[in-house]
Amino acid sequence: MKDGVHVYDDTVGVMTNSPDYPWHENNLNNYLTVTPKQHEPVNWLGKELHPMSQGSGNFGLPGDFTPVARFVRAAYLKNFMPQADDEYGNLIKAENILKSVNVAKDAVVTETDAQDFSCYRSFMSATSQTYYFATYNNQRVRKINLQSLTDLTEPKIFVVDNHEDILDITNN
Repeated sequence: MKDGVHVYDDTVGVMTNSPDYPWHENNLNNYLTVTPKQHEPVNWLGKELHPMSQGSGNFGLPGDFTPVARFVRAAYLKNFMPQADDEYGNLIKAENILKSVNVAKDAVVTETDAQDFSCYRSFMSATSQTYYFATYNNQRVRKINLQSLTDLTEPKIFVVDNHEDILDITNN
């Protein structure tokens, strides 16, 4: 910030870069009615109104690529998706949350005509000391077991294939 570094307790479990964290926490109050459950029919002036289709409880959840909208979507999903029983299940949960806030190339262009996009997603398991990641051009999740690297005396460089590796199951 202009007046220096600020450190906040991350009470929601979602990170942000703009605006500041307390603003985002307060903004979540605007989404109290968003729910994963369908809305029930209501009666207006003698007419029974029904939800148009699935997802009516999500109405009002922002879908743009601003930090504000992405924070709200990530917090919503984190809140309503149950904690998994194992690391693999939690990896899938984290992967789906982050996919919902990924910014695609050409969807956001800065004032200097640069593309602002999500070049990778990453996850870390403190329990197994495993780092997981996927790049923009190769969505396959890769992992690095950090426990196996504790005896290194020099930096280790990992070569990452940044081309999508699509599994052809035609002849399986």
